Amino acid sequence: MSRDRELEHHFAVFQDLVARADNYLRGGNYNAAAVYAQIAAAYANHHHAGLYVSYQLEEILITIGRKIANKTSSEQRNARPLVGPRHVLHVLTEAVGIGGPTRMVWRWIQQDTESLHSVVLTRQHVEIPQALKECREGCRRKDR
Repeated sequence: MSRDRELEHHFAVFQDLVARADNYLRGGNYNAAAVYAQIAAAYANHHHAGLYVSYQLEEILITIGRKIANKTSSEQRNARPLVGPRHVLHVLTEAVGIGGPTRMVWRWIQQDTESLHSVVLTRQHVEIPQALKECREGCRRKDR
């Protein structure tokens, strides 16, 4: 396949994924829209589609954020007050030993000793970094 045809193919696949995200957004299924937006971005990241930015994809994500924020705000007004420590859930695809989101999470846990932290790893393929394990064990509140 020539480079031009390859770019055309990648662009077409990317546009199809963005269109699916947009269709789910228009139907009010924000979770599915977000998933398709993530798939589209990941596809474009690994299969150059001849562009470096997609304003359409950005607009979809901004709209999802606004819709969720509005819903969350109204739900929070009717929610009961929180009792006890704040619970923080950190979700990482993979925890690695050097820098990035893993380091941010373990620094956050180290600094925020008043909250209860949980870490979920969705696709861990390597040994969990020792620093994250130690933080999980050593950063718990003293009174628990």
